[in-house]
Amino acid sequence: MTSKQEILHKRLKKLEKHYDALKEYKLLIDNLLYQQDIYCVAIFSTLHAEKRAILDAYLKRFSSIQDFLGAKIFTLLLEVAGIDGSKMSEVLYHVEKEGIIDSLE
Repeated sequence: MTSKQEILHKRLKKLEKHYDALKEYKLLIDNLLYQQDIYCVAIFSTLHAEKRAILDAYLKRFSSIQDFLGAKIFTLLLEVAGIDGSKMSEVLYHVEKEGIIDSLE
């Protein structure tokens, strides 16, 4: 049987892969920004689909990481540490209290 620590380790490895991909997308976005101000509405609306896809992929990956942290990492991390948190609000409270995140704000 797989221990909770082993499951947590596997989930953290998966999280690392997501984070690496996020960093790669960020480099692509930085390159786009170097070429033009993609945050300007007029310029953004003229971007080719491939360039907009980079931004979409970044946002989707970021959202996936956020969901994965909340649903799969934080709850199990607290459980391994012996801290009960059945509701997400409790989990976030304990995650902040333990210094895993700086602030809920």
